[in-house]
Amino acid sequence: MFCENSTAIVILSILLLFVFVFFKDIKMKKYLLFILLTIAFSQEVRFIDEIFDQIQTTEDIVYGNAPDLPFLFIIESNTNDIDLHMDVYEPLGDTMIDRPVIIFAHSGSFFIGNKTAQDMVALSETAAKRGYVAYLWNIDLV
Repeated sequence: MFCENSTAIVILSILLLFVFVFFKDIKMKKYLLFILLTIAFSQEVRFIDEIFDQIQTTEDIVYGNAPDLPFLFIIESNTNDIDLHMDVYEPLGDTMIDRPVIIFAHSGSFFIGNKTAQDMVALSETAAKRGYVAYLWNIDLV
């Protein structure tokens, strides 16, 4: 990627210097400048474009536990503690150490739904292909 590669910035700077020093024709300078800038900024941009083809998924990581409350909750003695799980989606082969994290939580008004919902999995995979680490977790707040 151009934005993270200092060598590309140096090469582009040398080419721009070459264009402005050795070309006397203003019209030719404009064309070459346009071409160089087009090449420089047409690269894929991390966190915006999908730059990774493969992702790594780590499934069913326990991040806590909570009481499994029945829909008609009357007394606490009829509850069981359940483990809360999350899946982690991250780009495969990424060399960046500190990556931003997006936490996705499924819909369902805290009564129904889980982390295997197709739309949530697709969002997590897309985020990972763009360079983010995506946490997709089951939530039980009632």
